[in-house]
Amino acid sequence: MGFVDSLLGIIGFGIGIPIGLVLGFFVFIYFQPRDVKEPVAKPFDELDSSSLIDLLPELPLWIMNPDYERVDWLNKFILDMWPYFDKAACKIIKSSAEATFAEYIGKYQIKSIDFERLTLGKLPPVIYGMKAQDSNVNELVFDIALKWAGNSDIALAIKLLSLQLSVQVVDIQVSALTRIVLKPFVPTFPCFSNIAVSLMEKPKIDFGLRVMGGDLMAIPGLYHTVQEIVRTQVAKLYLWPQAFEVEILDNSIGATKKPVGILQVKIVRARKLLKMDFLGKSDPYVKLSLSGEKLSAKKTSVKMNTLNPEWNEDFKLILKDPQLQDLQMHLFDWDEVGAHDFLGMQVVQLNQLTPYEKKEFTLNLVNSMDPNDPHNKKPRGQITLETTFVPFLEDSKKFSGILDYEGNPGSSIGQDNARFSGSGLLLVTVIGAKDVEGKHHNNSYVRITFKGDQKKTKSIKKTRDPYWNEEFEFVLDEAPLKDLIHLEVISKRRRIGFMSISSELDEEVEGGEEEGESLDFTGGEEPSFAPDLKLFVGNLPFTVDSAALAGLFEQAGNVEMVEVIYDKLTGRSRGFGFVTMSTAEEAEAAAQQFNGYELQGRALRVNSGPPPAKREDSSFRGPRGGGSSDNSNRVYVGNLAWGVDNLALETLFGEQGQVKEARVVYDRESGRSRGFGFVTYSSAEEVNNAIESLDGVDLNGRSIRVSPAEARPRREY
Repeated sequence: MGFVDSLLGIIGFGIGIPIGLVLGFFVFIYFQPRDVKEPVAKPFDELDSSSLIDLLPELPLWIMNPDYERVDWLNKFILDMWPYFDKAACKIIKSSAEATFAEYIGKYQIKSIDFERLTLGKLPPVIYGMKAQDSNVNELVFDIALKWAGNSDIALAIKLLSLQLSVQVVDIQVSALTRIVLKPFVPTFPCFSNIAVSLMEKPKIDFGLRVMGGDLMAIPGLYHTVQEIVRTQVAKLYLWPQAFEVEILDNSIGATKKPVGILQVKIVRARKLLKMDFLGKSDPYVKLSLSGEKLSAKKTSVKMNTLNPEWNEDFKLILKDPQLQDLQMHLFDWDEVGAHDFLGMQVVQLNQLTPYEKKEFTLNLVNSMDPNDPHNKKPRGQITLETTFVPFLEDSKKFSGILDYEGNPGSSIGQDNARFSGSGLLLVTVIGAKDVEGKHHNNSYVRITFKGDQKKTKSIKKTRDPYWNEEFEFVLDEAPLKDLIHLEVISKRRRIGFMSISSELDEEVEGGEEEGESLDFTGGEEPSFAPDLKLFVGNLPFTVDSAALAGLFEQAGNVEMVEVIYDKLTGRSRGFGFVTMSTAEEAEAAAQQFNGYELQGRALRVNSGPPPAKREDSSFRGPRGGGSSDNSNRVYVGNLAWGVDNLALETLFGEQGQVKEARVVYDRESGRSRGFGFVTYSSAEEVNNAIESLDGVDLNGRSIRVSPAEARPRREY
């Protein structure tokens, strides 16, 4: 019997302990203590020193830290908006949670999960201090200390087998120091595209969790364990520098994304293009660009008189979103006069590219990408190109999983594409300048030079503290560890004058007298254009005038000035001229593109030429015919579109005063515009108004230059 009694005692103990624990648990969580009393509120001056010390952590930051500002006005705004924010936030929480709930339905015998109640309560968060941080980058940073002790009520109904459980989260309390970053700034309202929220320290989080009406947090030891787990997990996700980002602007409506890689494009050839010239075939070239970019399109060279051109020309394009952007190609037939004829187009979807993989496309040209366009039925030929997407190192993990940046010896991809490992992009943002020297700074701009690549900002008028805030991109083949960026702040006062061709040129060309005009935009002793901007163009066909030469060189960039030199006696072209580009980069590109270029059966000779030097013994001459002209009230108008005539010039400048004469200068042999002209007013005040109001104005797609006109010096022979 003793053995049986011992056995029954053990069995009873084994059964009684679990039953007792379960019953004790339910008694503990369901029966609330009855001796709970409301805390006694006392005035501040009645508190003892120990109580004051306990209250110090609860004081607002704007009291303890003078860097933080008191924002009662913002708390009032949040209080008034909270009922509407509560409804909007609950809708977002519910829609986001439904996808998560769906993952668990059908698992662990769970049949359904639904919200019984969902509200954040009537008490909004309170901001106890705000501080704005200084930042030199394109973003706004401010820290916010907030506390929220809301009467929220979030209840879930979980159907487990045939039992329905009710889980409720109540009395949420949060105290956190957050950092909010608005970035980047964009020219689309609300003027920033993303909000990033980070925690500057571990937050204090408290809440109640009830299951079937019982408070699980009342279990000894469980409360502190759960609180620490929640704080740790939240800190892992959002503790600075990590952040929770919210996209405000979609990329298609103005948000600015940083570049993620370089798209290398090789235009190989085209076949069976349309014949557009009456007496010949076509003179095709390709313009290529990325969708969503405002930068000017890149262009191939012009292949004269062919329907099957071979280019084999390489281009590098900055890619920001391969999932959304497309490569667009438009083919044109180059014409000396008038608009260039459209040959066809095609688009390459970049989301089908694999990083580092060269892909060749042979595409049929179409009239438009509209599938219902009846003109697409007409054969327009084909274009062949090669593309390679090279992502930047920091963005590589966003793309294909085949990328291996860790240098895996067994990775053929890493070995085959080691030559791409150094590709990158240097972003330079020119913000502004302060206290620029000098008395007159009407046209301050910055010239940036990096590895021979030169770029410049727009000109800011009449200020000693110019502000540009312009961003420039430099494509890199390797890390610029020892390279320098050269920055020059330049102020240029514009005037107009005429200078003659230097005597040194007489020794390089055939004998005879030549006539030519070039524009000096400085009016000083030195030319306004740097020597490396001016190109000598030799072996020109005698039928090519300044307009045709300008149209050709515009394929390489912005043309500032063009002059074809003519024989003074016969009036015929001497077979050479000069082209001045806007930047050294464009001048170099033009020299490379057109040196040896075949134009009307002649191979052009293009190289850098010295700036024309003014003769010391020059004298001023008036207009042809022996008349005289008063230049005091006359302005020079440069960079005119080739289609602008006298009437268009008079109409535009008539808005600034009484125009006595508006004249576009035309080529005397071809009769076409030379790209500049003059406007004469009645008074000096009208001249100043025109220069101030119209300099840089867009006219027929080109930004015109307006400056005072000067007398024209004449060469002595």
